[in-house]
Amino acid sequence: MSHLNNLSIYLKDWVTYDNYLKKINKKTKNIKEKKDLLENQIIKIFESNDMTNTKINIGDSKVFYNETVSTTSLSYKFLFECLTKYYKNEVKAEEICDFIKNERDNTKKFNFSIKRTMNKQSEL
Repeated sequence: MSHLNNLSIYLKDWVTYDNYLKKINKKTKNIKEKKDLLENQIIKIFESNDMTNTKINIGDSKVFYNETVSTTSLSYKFLFECLTKYYKNEVKAEEICDFIKNERDNTKKFNFSIKRTMNKQSEL
């Protein structure tokens, strides 16, 4: 069998698996949406009943209220704004930002993959 014949078989199988994954992902999305709605209701109950420090055993699991704090990413724009405030000097802030940008490691990464676009009439 030639490589081109194999390619045809591989592509057909790949598209079949891709279609299957799209269906599974759509179902998964619906399940996650339902789970998120329930989670919001549970959170409201925890908060309104002062249960934020309570752990509830359910089978082999524990369910508890968890609050996380996350910070925004450290961007050059944010860095420039902070340095400008600190030094009260835009030129100095720009110099430092340029220095930081130039000190970054530059590495090239090659990622090869197959991409697929759907024809408008054949959506899942």
